Amino acid sequence: MNILQINKFFYLRGGAERHYFDVIDLLEEKGHTVIHFSMQDSRNRPSPYSTYFVSHLELGDIQKTPLTVAGRILYSREAARKLSALIDKTKPDVAHVHLAYYHLSHAVLRVLHNKKIPIVYTIHDWKLICPHYILYPEGACGEKSYAGSVFNAIRYRCFKNSFLASTLAVAEYLLSKRWYRYIDALIAPSQFVKDKFESLGWHGAPITVVPHFVEIPNCARAARLFKTDDTVLFAGRLAPEKGLRFLLSAWAKQNIPYRLRIAGSGPLEIELKEFVRKHGLKDRVEFLGFLGKQELIKVMVQAGLLVIPSEFYEAFAYSVIESSAAGLPVLSSNIGPTPEYLKKSGGGWVYPLGDQKGFSRQINTIMGDVEGRKKAAQKGAEFVKQSFSKAKFYDRLMKVYGRVSKQTYYSSERPHVAKPSA
Repeated sequence: MNILQINKFFYLRGGAERHYFDVIDLLEEKGHTVIHFSMQDSRNRPSPYSTYFVSHLELGDIQKTPLTVAGRILYSREAARKLSALIDKTKPDVAHVHLAYYHLSHAVLRVLHNKKIPIVYTIHDWKLICPHYILYPEGACGEKSYAGSVFNAIRYRCFKNSFLASTLAVAEYLLSKRWYRYIDALIAPSQFVKDKFESLGWHGAPITVVPHFVEIPNCARAARLFKTDDTVLFAGRLAPEKGLRFLLSAWAKQNIPYRLRIAGSGPLEIELKEFVRKHGLKDRVEFLGFLGKQELIKVMVQAGLLVIPSEFYEAFAYSVIESSAAGLPVLSSNIGPTPEYLKKSGGGWVYPLGDQKGFSRQINTIMGDVEGRKKAAQKGAEFVKQSFSKAKFYDRLMKVYGRVSKQTYYSSERPHVAKPSA
C-alpha cells in the first residue's frame, strides 16, 4: 500500500512523534511505501518529501503577529496547497493523521476528503473533543467545565493562561469540528480513551482500540538487580500537567530519602531546577535531560521504581509500558489509562491524586519491599510481551487500513492460503 503519514512535527518531540516514527519504520519494514507530510524544522529527520512540508510556525509569535498566526491555525492555505500537490504526486491509498492541529491545521482533513483519500486518525490527545489538547479530571479547565460550555476555556484562560490564545483555541476547535466528519476511522491507544471520547459525546467515526507497541531488548530485563537503596525515576516531558511540582514538593516536604532521577526536558525545567536548589535537594534529585530510547532503557535498568504523578488524562503513557517491558515496576496517580493497565498487568501500584502523604508512604513501603517489586516487575514484563507486541499492533493497524480503503488484509496470525486452481 501507499500510506500517507501526517504529523506536524518530524523530529522526536514526545510520545506522539515516537509512535509516528515507529509506525513509519514498521510499515517500511513490511514493504509498504510510506509518504510523509509535516512541518519544516531544523531538528527534522531526513525525508524525501521535505519539499512538500509547510513552513515553520512558532505559536509564541501570536503576540507579535496575531493575524498571521491565527489565519494559519484556523486554515492553512499553504498546508492545503502542498498536501494536494503531494497527493497528486504520490497517489496514497490511505492517509493516517496523528497530530495536525495548529501547525498544519485541520485543513488537511478537507483536502484528503476532496481527494477521496480514506482517513485514519490516531488519538494522541483530547483536541478532537475539547478546545485544549490537555484534559484534566477536575477544575476550571477540566472535563466537567468543558461539558458545561467550551467557552469556559476562554473564561478561565485554559490555553497558555492567555485570553487571546484561549479564544483562538476555541475558534479553531469550533471551526475544525465541521471537518471531523471526514474521518473514516479513529484509533484509540487504550480502552480508557475510547470510553472517555464516547462519554464526552463523540458521534463521529467508529473508534477501534489499537494499543501502541514497544520493543525492549531482553538484556534489559536480564540486567535488572533490585536493591533497597534503588533510585526512583521520572521519565517524560517537564510540563505542568505531568505533576512534577507535586513530585518535588513531596520530596521536599515529606523528606523522601530515596534518590530521584528526572529524565526529560520541557517548559518547567528552569523552574524545577530552581526549586531543587532553593530547597536543598541537590543531593537527592538529579536532572538527566532529554534521553533517547536506548539511553532511557539503560537508566530504567538502574532504577528501582518509575513514578507517574500525572494530573491530566494521558492518552498513552509510553514510559509506563517501556518501564514494564524493561522490568521496572510503576507507581502512578489514579487517573487516566495507567490504573487500568496496572490492574490488568499487576505491574505496579496507584495512589490518590494529590495525596502527598499517601504518595510518600507508598514510596517508602514499595522501595523497602524488594521481593514485592520483583514480582510486580515480572508480571509487568510478561503482560507487555503478550499485549504490546509489534506483530499484534501491525495486524490490528492493517485491519483498520483495510476496512477504510476496502483492501483485504490477511493477518499474520492467520495467514491467507490461496485456493488451488481447478
